Amino acid sequence: MKLKSILILASLTCSVGVKAQSFVSTNGTKHVLVEESTGNWCGYCPDGASIVEDIRKNIPNAVCVSYHGYSGTGDAMIIVPGDSFNNAAPMWLKPIPGSGHYSHADSTPVFCQGYPNACIDRVLLARDRNYWTSDVNSQLGNAAPVDVALSHFFDSKTNTVTINVGVTTKTALSGSYAINAYIVEDSLTSESSNTGYYQKSYYYTDNNSPWYHKGKVISGSVYGLSSSTDHYYHMNVVRAMLGNFTGSLGVIPDNAPAGKTYTKSYTFTVPASMNMKHMRIVAFASKYSATSYTARTVANAVEAKFSVTVDVPSVTTAVNMSIAPNPAAGDVRIEASLAQQTDVKVVIVNSLGQVVSSNTYPGQSTNFTQTISTENLTSGMYMVNMSTNYGSAVQKLVITK
Repeated sequence: MKLKSILILASLTCSVGVKAQSFVSTNGTKHVLVEESTGNWCGYCPDGASIVEDIRKNIPNAVCVSYHGYSGTGDAMIIVPGDSFNNAAPMWLKPIPGSGHYSHADSTPVFCQGYPNACIDRVLLARDRNYWTSDVNSQLGNAAPVDVALSHFFDSKTNTVTINVGVTTKTALSGSYAINAYIVEDSLTSESSNTGYYQKSYYYTDNNSPWYHKGKVISGSVYGLSSSTDHYYHMNVVRAMLGNFTGSLGVIPDNAPAGKTYTKSYTFTVPASMNMKHMRIVAFASKYSATSYTARTVANAVEAKFSVTVDVPSVTTAVNMSIAPNPAAGDVRIEASLAQQTDVKVVIVNSLGQVVSSNTYPGQSTNFTQTISTENLTSGMYMVNMSTNYGSAVQKLVITK
């Protein structure tokens, strides 16, 4: 991978062009989850990073995330659930209390057996980087048993994003499945002034590497790559696993039938240390086993750029709209004061970005009143969008049944 491509990709991740209500879906296609194990202390990991960025650039249906590990290395991008993924030992091994050792000599981790490693859909495990691209293409040829949809809403007053993940079964499922969502950040800088982000490299003398003659000497043949001089950025960094390492259980029932949709909502407060322009949200569904990590294969995955333009609180322009009751268990009454007499269109959108109701009412006066039936709406969060020739309004509606 050429240096220019990593720079282009970094600039793309800074440009957020998602609409006011961000909605993405696998829409009947198979997507592949690539989970890379990496670390800023790992001199071979720049090569892994280059391969992952090539996959992102050339394989549109590849969803890539990176777990930094392991504890004690000084890597500032390590999070506990990600480190648990990297270090997960076979479940049949039982730790000896107080010893830090396992009851069997073979305690080799399941998902990561060296850095860089990657798991492809948690089907192909602890894979050497030379196989990642072919592994992804191989998994793309498999049918996905579910579709995964993702929407999110941002509340600028609280700096909180609400993430809604919907899983629709395309075929009947066997056993248990979990839902998960990750917060991912791109374009984290690597600078010598911050050793927790400074990337080591063994490729200064490798003329086949994009990092040839890049970096400053740390010690011996070990060099450090910086963003300012070498254009190295940490990409795909998992900042939060909202369903933790396991995923959220109990949302999808065991042995779920075909043609059903199951929804899980998460909230995440964006810390000041994160750059929202560089954030992405990843959602996926995976099979669950309480006795084997290797059985937790990924069914499908999707990702969305984080949109800083999304806002949950009411937004009005020349329209003063109110909804009551809200939350509601039955019908709701929508009222609005209009600048002029005009037709009014009311569209209700569910948490997955799907339109569940759309009606246009002819203008009668500047005071609009309409009762809306919620009989066909299930419990959850909806967005009510009102539009006229002279303005519009958006407001959140919560249904509780």
